[in-house]
Amino acid sequence: MLKNEHGSYYALIEDVAENFEHESLLCFGLNVGYNSCTFGAKKIRELEKKGSFNIPWSVSLKISPENFHNLSKKYDTVIKQGEKIGIYTWLLFEENCFEDVLSLAESHPESAFAFFCDPAKITASFAKKAAVLKNVTPVIKFGEDTEAVTEYFRRHKFLYSVYYGYSDDDLDFVESGKYFSETSKLHSPFSVLLAKEGCSEQTKTSVHEYCINARNNQLFPTIPWEAELDGKFVDEIISGDSCSAFFDENGYLFSKKEKQLNLFENDLKSIFKIAFPKEKNGGMNK
Repeated sequence: MLKNEHGSYYALIEDVAENFEHESLLCFGLNVGYNSCTFGAKKIRELEKKGSFNIPWSVSLKISPENFHNLSKKYDTVIKQGEKIGIYTWLLFEENCFEDVLSLAESHPESAFAFFCDPAKITASFAKKAAVLKNVTPVIKFGEDTEAVTEYFRRHKFLYSVYYGYSDDDLDFVESGKYFSETSKLHSPFSVLLAKEGCSEQTKTSVHEYCINARNNQLFPTIPWEAELDGKFVDEIISGDSCSAFFDENGYLFSKKEKQLNLFENDLKSIFKIAFPKEKNGGMNK
């Protein structure tokens, strides 16, 4: 792909190198590229082979700011447990931009943290604190306040990306290329698409196929990324099959309310053993 020196990704690389702080690019990139996808992947493969269960390469956590003070030590323990079994990429969903949650990234400099947040709730104080932590990148919700926030981040060379929560009704918006055209104007290195609850599997598949085509053909100077299915694709490369782990604000895996699948009640390794056993036929875990 990079043989095409006039392709969109050369424009992206030049833009990123010129306008984002190099220390952040290096730290975040190494934490994902080496700690997570190389060193961590080796740990994951070894444990999966011994235990006959799947371990996701990344974990998503929805965090309630109201409960965080009581649960901060537990979240810290969860990340320690994750790093021990090879997980170094964490997707944090806390749209209110509660600054104290950034302490997790501060305590775990070898992990990478993508912080999904509402641009209307981002304060200068939050932005500056996040920028000090070189292993953090805010992923900013696409909407009317996004441009002002990305301009501020860009002026200060803070690393960021943009995401859009899509449903079945948004398929035309995505497949027309309008979303990626807009995020390209915002100079977003990654343009993430996150399926809303209730979105059909057919729409997710169509969106993912469009993202793959847009990447392969370098249609935009931004990297399209369907959060769930591209995440599973990476996990399949690491594990041979795939799984994904999203914990809600009460600590439950997905919408499952079994006590043994609650990260505040059990350790991550035990949860994954129950939730993601290796299938004898080698098929994918959902």
